[in-house]
Amino acid sequence: MKTLAYFLDSVMARRPYLQMAWAEIVTAVIHHPSCWQIIKERAIRLCNKLETEIIAATFESAQERGKAVFIEEFVVKILTES
Repeated sequence: MKTLAYFLDSVMARRPYLQMAWAEIVTAVIHHPSCWQIIKERAIRLCNKLETEIIAATFESAQERGKAVFIEEFVVKILTES
């Protein structure tokens, strides 16, 4: 989980056009039951930053999608697209 948070922070800074995807992933991290608290706190900070940069309705829909998936699904997607 720690590596995923650092990866997201790094990539988000380099690819701001993927903010919707980052909002989904960060939301999934926040709601993952096995995620360490320190990683959840970092994800919350990233989520707050994204919330200021994305239109409210769009951000809310991204959060809903993020709550509906598992971290493992994102990892598989990232690894298969790389």
